[in-house]
Amino acid sequence: MHGPVLFEPPFPIQQVIGLGVGVLLLALASYALATGLPTGKKILLVLLRMGVVAGIVVVLCRPMAVKPAPESAEKPVFTVLVDSSASMNTKDEGQESRLKAVAAALQSARGTFEGELARRYQVNFEEFSEEARASTFDEIVRRDAAAGAKTDIATALFGVTGAGQGKKHAGVLLISDG
Repeated sequence: MHGPVLFEPPFPIQQVIGLGVGVLLLALASYALATGLPTGKKILLVLLRMGVVAGIVVVLCRPMAVKPAPESAEKPVFTVLVDSSASMNTKDEGQESRLKAVAAALQSARGTFEGELARRYQVNFEEFSEEARASTFDEIVRRDAAAGAKTDIATALFGVTGAGQGKKHAGVLLISDG
């Protein structure tokens, strides 16, 4: 089955059709004024010219068949980026560090990551400080301390989105203290 056909003329469609009608009227006028041709031949010539003009008008309208893009068999990528810079060792939530607070929050949402999100997406876990590096859910949750020198969010985001060339990105969950 064929998809719908779109027309993308280089000029406004009204100008293309107007040009076709103008040429058609000139052809009709020239055959009406012509002498020496039988009426049957005049009609045949007009019909042939109308067909040629109609064909030219259609070509000028640049018809294009629309085909839906094939669905990829791969799941889109959803990346969880967790800050592993030294600032995440700061204890500002009770007696726990920010890193431990993140680990507790991730652990409480484990079912969501492994169930609901994993059914629809390829869930990747990565840590970053100066740059992003692949990790696992368990490594992030079990980490006791962070040792990165700085928090470079831009480099991590560019690294994550650029790493999966050709793959569809569903989103990035960024967890950081800034």
